[in-house]
Amino acid sequence: MACCTKSWSLIWIEMIENPNCYGSLPQDWLEEWKDQAPVELPPEWDDPEDLYPPIPRKPEITEKNAQTVEKALYPIRSNKKSETV
Repeated sequence: MACCTKSWSLIWIEMIENPNCYGSLPQDWLEEWKDQAPVELPPEWDDPEDLYPPIPRKPEITEKNAQTVEKALYPIRSNKKSETV
């Protein structure tokens, strides 16, 4: 549940173009919710690097993901270019 809450929070912050999704979580928020959380709340937006085991072939996967994003966004970007011409 905590991962879902944090994930949706990050999506919402991105959607409203709020740049405050890096670094520490707001202290007042942590204080308000710490007693209701079943586990200790993480103090940062990003997960600690040692939380998960290393991903095999990470560079290749990252590159493939970037290519997929470019393919997915191509129609949108092409449409915007044709509207400005």
